[in-house]
Amino acid sequence: AYPGKGVHEMRVVVGSDDGVLRVLDLADGREVWTHDLGAAGAGAPAVVAGKVVAGTTDGTVWCFGGQP
Repeated sequence: AYPGKGVHEMRVVVGSDDGVLRVLDLADGREVWTHDLGAAGAGAPAVVAGKVVAGTTDGTVWCFGGQP
């Protein structure tokens, strides 16, 4: 697995080996949102046009709309 992070405005999106995608507030490190992807993250999540795109080691690509 190659977990990583993506940054958008004052939020950081973090993929991890435990299969949980997390959004953290850059100002205080507070966890804002999580989603269980069901498999370890593969590469850094991308934030494009207000959407978060993340891939997992099982070949699934997730896309979350709205602001991360």
